[in-house]
Amino acid sequence: MSEIDHGDEEDTLTEEERIYLASLAEIEDWKYVLRSKQGRNVVWSILEEAGFHRLSWAGEDFPRTMLINEGRRTLANWVFNKLFTADPNSYTIMRLENDNPKTGKKET
Repeated sequence: MSEIDHGDEEDTLTEEERIYLASLAEIEDWKYVLRSKQGRNVVWSILEEAGFHRLSWAGEDFPRTMLINEGRRTLANWVFNKLFTADPNSYTIMRLENDNPKTGKKET
């Protein structure tokens, strides 16, 4: 009796299974980044630069600026969602790590 070749395992996965496995791999990548202080520093700097803690409103006279700010905040929200999915405690850790030593206040 001959063996039946089912092909590569990846070829037998459904599209839904491929998407699920890709999302698991992405979560593992985020966990890897968030495990190190250096990785958390990079993620924190992206959140800060994108205005995660700021309003998008730039005044009635500056609608383009508001649109740009909102686009940046959208990216920050995406990053926050990814990091929170990978490790819900990582944001709290980053907040504690980023106390401002000059004022004693947390950066906002």
